Amino acid sequence: MNYLIISLFFLLFYFLTSKSTLNCIFQKCEYFHIQKKDKLKIETFKLKQMYNPSIIKTENGYLHCARHSTCTSKNILRHLYGTFFNISNLIFYRTDRNFKNLTFIKTKRYHNIILEDPRIVMFNDLYYISCTLLKNKRDIYPILLVYDKNLNFLKSIKYTGYIENKFPRIIKNWCPFVKDKKLFIHTDSFPIWRVYLMDLQKKEQNMILQVEIHSQNFFEISKELYLRCSTSWKEYDENNYICALHSKTKGFYKSIRTIFVLIDKKSLIPVKKTPIICLDKNYTNRIQFVSGLEIHDKDNIIITYGIGDYKAVSSKIKRKYIDHLFF
Repeated sequence: MNYLIISLFFLLFYFLTSKSTLNCIFQKCEYFHIQKKDKLKIETFKLKQMYNPSIIKTENGYLHCARHSTCTSKNILRHLYGTFFNISNLIFYRTDRNFKNLTFIKTKRYHNIILEDPRIVMFNDLYYISCTLLKNKRDIYPILLVYDKNLNFLKSIKYTGYIENKFPRIIKNWCPFVKDKKLFIHTDSFPIWRVYLMDLQKKEQNMILQVEIHSQNFFEISKELYLRCSTSWKEYDENNYICALHSKTKGFYKSIRTIFVLIDKKSLIPVKKTPIICLDKNYTNRIQFVSGLEIHDKDNIIITYGIGDYKAVSSKIKRKYIDHLFF
């Protein structure tokens, strides 16, 4: 009897601390598995996990900005701890072009607020980071943070002038990009595609609507699946930008997967898309949240994403693998 109790105790302990208990999939993966080469995987072993990194190219390599949070799906015990003691902030780190020489950067921490899923761009020699802010664990809205080149915090900018959707959705995952020396924000992808120009001289009505179109026919996904912005836009070729979106998948066990989109530079309207893509070939993690994209060179792009809300991954993908998927 004692052996049975001890065995059950260790079995329960394994269940509560195993990564697989919250990240396994009990259904066949029906989505396209893209060929990629993992360049960097960061997994911390503290109560705070680092995941969902964004990325921007610098003179000497890459700057990453990721979410650093107790809220994680690493295992059930960590998940419960993060639910009751939700702490989430931003963390910065640099790498060279080969994703080596990893260096973490100390910067301002925020208290009594929760920051999620940053997207970083450079505009007028300053870093602008769009992320989701949770205040008092009830108020949820996007916010724009501004840092200098040395990552000293300068100010925060509240978005004003957004046209709210008629259907109930949490407003989050807004992605900034720079065009013609102006700062834009991609706010909505489905069923409405919206892009705003930011007027940073104004405190009120600083968002000026530039594009608003219905996108149901273009994306052709079921209405119950959301499709949100994932990454900042990057110049892909002479005529187009590229960005990534994320979507829930079908089936009883929901998961998060990726769609890449080409956007016409002049109209800022999507013109081509890929099928839904699964980035983890083993399909053992339900959450694959793409949060950053950068052009590495003429033959490769870099994507950064979080796995299972506990790991930050940077991967290199050959452009030819993406090009033949667009339709």
